Amino acid sequence: MNDVFGKRLSELFKERDKKRSSLAKHIEKVTGKSITRVEISRWCNGHRHPRLKMVPIIADFFGVTTDYLLIDTEDINQ
Repeated sequence: MNDVFGKRLSELFKERDKKRSSLAKHIEKVTGKSITRVEISRWCNGHRHPRLKMVPIIADFFGVTTDYLLIDTEDINQ
């Protein structure tokens, strides 16, 4: 992944007024795996990236396409 992911993820949290803890709960609900808010912050800062199989779950949470999260495109809608 590249720096687009972290930038877009940070923007979506602000634009949609969502909390990192809400995404963490969504991920746990879908996958059964626990993700910390700190880990999600690392994704936003570009210090880390989620596993690729997690990207569709994140996209679903925000109601955007995986392409929007991963590549420099303006096509935001699912």
